Amino acid sequence: MLYIAAHPDDENTRLITWMSKEKLFRTAYISLTRGDGGQNLIGSELSENLGLIRTRELMAARAIDGGEQFFTRANDFGYSKTSNETLDFWEKEKVLEDMVYVIRKIKPDVMICRFPPDSRAGHGHHSSSAILAKEAFDAASDASKFPYQVAEFGTWQVKRIYWNTFRFGSNNTITEQQLKLDAGGYNILDGKSNGEIAAESRSQHKSQGFGVPSQRGTQLEYFSPVSGDTIVSDPFENIPSFWEQSPSGKVISNLLKKIIAAYNFQNPSASVDQLLTVRSLIRKMPSSTIQIQKLKEIEKIIKDAMGLWTSAYSYRERYAEQDTIHITLQSILRNFPEATLKVNGVIYSDSSNSISLSKQLFQSRKMVLAGSITNSQPYWLKENHPLGVFTIPDKKKLESHGMMYLCWYLLNCLLKTIH
Repeated sequence: MLYIAAHPDDENTRLITWMSKEKLFRTAYISLTRGDGGQNLIGSELSENLGLIRTRELMAARAIDGGEQFFTRANDFGYSKTSNETLDFWEKEKVLEDMVYVIRKIKPDVMICRFPPDSRAGHGHHSSSAILAKEAFDAASDASKFPYQVAEFGTWQVKRIYWNTFRFGSNNTITEQQLKLDAGGYNILDGKSNGEIAAESRSQHKSQGFGVPSQRGTQLEYFSPVSGDTIVSDPFENIPSFWEQSPSGKVISNLLKKIIAAYNFQNPSASVDQLLTVRSLIRKMPSSTIQIQKLKEIEKIIKDAMGLWTSAYSYRERYAEQDTIHITLQSILRNFPEATLKVNGVIYSDSSNSISLSKQLFQSRKMVLAGSITNSQPYWLKENHPLGVFTIPDKKKLESHGMMYLCWYLLNCLLKTIH
């Protein structure tokens, strides 16, 4: 499911929580802007500096509700009364291109808009997000639109798109004839309701003062159809899972069911050998963005089941270009007999590129970061930009990796392969 709106804090965290944690769907939010034009209740930062804060708030929210975060190059240039004005400033085709890129990459089955394409949305940014969502829904399946994306990801036909109707004060767009579902369930494993998790997520939008109380019990969400095969009783009705679409996927699905049935929560490592078999089977599937995503997911499960913990840190907060960057890697394997941690991008004193891990043996290794590192900064602010859109030559950076801190770089270099 891909949720679409204009700003940080526009997203429905309860629905995202329900989709990702209860239904276990891959769930993402694309915020067309980073909220640069908003107000700041926690400091003096405004414009791009506020956009940095609100980007981090969005990422903190997704870490709680389980969603992924994407952006476009649209800049929140301030209040706009009409969608025509907004789309003119945003250079509409550029933002549409970014949205189609995300759709073709993650291949959602369902898209959901927060706002309608008219005055009920409140202002021009909101209504524009709905207008662009419908156009992106159509364009993603059209091979003539942004052909460089087609060469990498192919086209993609989203099954259906809805508007998640709402009641904001006196602005009530909900009717009982609309499709509805209860997103207020209780998550036994987390020991919290979806409403409680969603409140924690939404309360990360501190610069906007959007802390909200926890909600418990039945919480209905309503949906109005926009396009696609929307004559169904459930937004995800008649949509097969990834595993159901190929013979090898069915084999993997059956194996996963056996692993779950035999799972021992007191000894998760007992599942590792079979999980490694699953990883091997996924690797043999035809390459696609979904196959790559499944591989990442199974590897995270394997690491968690093994009890692998790692931390890489530098000795100073800042370095200048050409400085030698000394770092320390700490690691421990807490729930598995042994493994090998292969590393890249660093230099050891013993010239080794791997670490032998043994159960409950804490290790601390000093190393030097190899290669030259340029000054790190938010990628969307590296170049001068007009009022309405940021200048981002590399579209692959439209995901949640909003700011590159050294520790993130190190972990990407270090945690390459686990055997």
